[in-house]
Amino acid sequence: MDSVIVGTYIVGVVIGVAVGTVGTYVGIKETKGPRERAFVIKETVLWWMASITYLFCLWLIPNPYIIYLSFFSFMAICAAVRSSKKRRTQIRSEESNHAA
Repeated sequence: MDSVIVGTYIVGVVIGVAVGTVGTYVGIKETKGPRERAFVIKETVLWWMASITYLFCLWLIPNPYIIYLSFFSFMAICAAVRSSKKRRTQIRSEESNHAA
């Protein structure tokens, strides 16, 4: 492999991990209560594991089939974000009602 390609991969991974780390920090910091914080921490662990699994599958699966993986991943991410947002809103509502 050419050193420029390897350098590009390394820079991409470093930027991706940095952005993911900042996003994780901000997501946890913006929680309102202990139940929501616990939910967000579990959720971020699952997102990191899913991201690593996706990258591993991209490396493992042959080129013509990557489009199917990407389509499936896009649909799964949309469903997961929608479900997660709904659950987080529910937790916030329960915590605010409990505190009042």
